Amino acid sequence: RVEGYTNFLWVVGAGLLSKVGLPANEGVLLLSLLAGCGGVILVGAVCLRGLELSPAEAAAAAVGMAFLTPWAAWAWSGMETCGFGLLWLAAVWVCAGSNRMAGAVTAGVLAALTAMTRPEGALLAIVLPMVDLAAGGRRGHSGPDSDPLPPAGGPGCGRGAAASASTRTTMPALAATLARAGNSRSGAALAVFLVLAGGYFAWRWCYFGQILPNTFYAKVGHPGPALAARGAGYLGNFLLGAAPLCLLAAWGAVRGWGGRRRPMVVALGWGVAVYSLLGVVLAGGDHFAMYRFCAPMLPWLAVLAAIGVREIAEQAAPKTAKAWTVGLLPAAFGVALLGLTAIALDPTAPAKQALLTVLVKGLPAWAAGWLAAALLAALMSSAATCLLTTATI
Repeated sequence: RVEGYTNFLWVVGAGLLSKVGLPANEGVLLLSLLAGCGGVILVGAVCLRGLELSPAEAAAAAVGMAFLTPWAAWAWSGMETCGFGLLWLAAVWVCAGSNRMAGAVTAGVLAALTAMTRPEGALLAIVLPMVDLAAGGRRGHSGPDSDPLPPAGGPGCGRGAAASASTRTTMPALAATLARAGNSRSGAALAVFLVLAGGYFAWRWCYFGQILPNTFYAKVGHPGPALAARGAGYLGNFLLGAAPLCLLAAWGAVRGWGGRRRPMVVALGWGVAVYSLLGVVLAGGDHFAMYRFCAPMLPWLAVLAAIGVREIAEQAAPKTAKAWTVGLLPAAFGVALLGLTAIALDPTAPAKQALLTVLVKGLPAWAAGWLAAALLAALMSSAATCLLTTATI
């Protein structure tokens, strides 16, 4: 048997849509369009609810996300690229932002769906635990309506309860068992993830007899130094094109290390690092234009960049920080759009050019573009500041 697909969830989705009369080609296009739009909306929602930015700042981050050419291009491709990035961000957000057992279960389900979309989704198994590590192990619970994770040794842990628990087969019961052992939200999410994703992996391994889909072996071959070098060049091209976005995201990861944002910031930053190394570099990159393997990281980078811009604005102009953030966010994303589009138009560049060559040849052009966009950002920010200041007088 040959596993001729990489994205199991996409195949299932197309099959279900075909049952209601929508052809497979149109079905996957609909799925990717919905995922692309969902990613833009989710970035705004995470900034508003998860990072506690203002509605205007969250809207600016969402608009900036919509500027990014690779995301828009793959949203129209019919492929799973945007769906993978969307599900990853959703899993991290739910795991980091909910104090309820239902949230932990939901995060585990989302993580399992991510792994069923692309094999790299299994990396969430080493990303989700960062939520609790960043929070100092045990997480506090606030609010009278919260449904906190069951404490170790609490009510219901006697012999009768243990016998009753042994008869339960529901996912919440499994999550609660692990949560009592470690009192960690990510532990509960990880339990659900391992059951669902592990069951799926066991089924496909028994059925197809391979650890990874056949598409991996056909396109990538066997990992090695040459493949990693090609992947490093691929990632380097992406980082060069998206330099403003990546620099702001890095600053956001550093500055967002403290406070209530810490669990999400650490999990997202760790996720970017892990996926970049294991999902992009070691896989050797990709031969398509518009950075198919890097595009899923754009929503994660967008959220971190929103923190970075807000931190810069608060330091530079505390009284008008909101206005500067609203103006700078779309401008920074727009600069990344220019760089990513220019580099991605040559799909063979990541495979044939060393990173140093790309830097030497491309840096002057990108620097000129970044300078022009910085001037545009200053104009937009000044205009936004004047408007908001006038409105508050």
